[in-house]
Amino acid sequence: MKKSTIYDRNLKLRKEVSASSFYFLFSEIIQYCIRQDIHDLEKQLEELGIPLGARFLELIILREKSSKKEITIVNMLMLIKNNLWPLMFNKNNCVVEQHMDQENIYMIKEIEPNMCNQFASLPRGQCHMNCASFIAGIIEGLLIAAKFPAKVTAVFNDSGEDKVEEGEEKRTVYLIKFEDEVLAREAKSKKF
Repeated sequence: MKKSTIYDRNLKLRKEVSASSFYFLFSEIIQYCIRQDIHDLEKQLEELGIPLGARFLELIILREKSSKKEITIVNMLMLIKNNLWPLMFNKNNCVVEQHMDQENIYMIKEIEPNMCNQFASLPRGQCHMNCASFIAGIIEGLLIAAKFPAKVTAVFNDSGEDKVEEGEEKRTVYLIKFEDEVLAREAKSKKF
């Protein structure tokens, strides 16, 4: 009798991980990064997320019925909004916008704060660090794997429209700056 392995399981099944398990694991990741170098915490979290982004892209393509390759920036960002966000957070709680002045910069704004900043236990005086850099790394890894090279940065939303009350978590904005080659490729594809 053959023993079943992890490779025999169906990838289309959507099993959820309990929030407490994620919080515990993510808290341990943060503590590990702090022990390595607290001044580089955001960079370390981003580097940990990049390989996961490529895996998330593979999983999304396997689960989607229409596995066509996205060739435009807007379609790729919609894939992140409509497929990656619900896969990671069980809800679609973000908005995608283009920067007003620069055509190669896009923003993904959270509607509700994600769990990365809610349960991160940072030392005193380090509350300015954004642990959502882990999610920024996942987004960057997904974009790089999809041949949309970009640099993704997680920053707190400090705009006046989002007043943060005492005890409420800050929302994060993910700034996505695409490389010039992506814009050139998109402009070339629009000509045809």
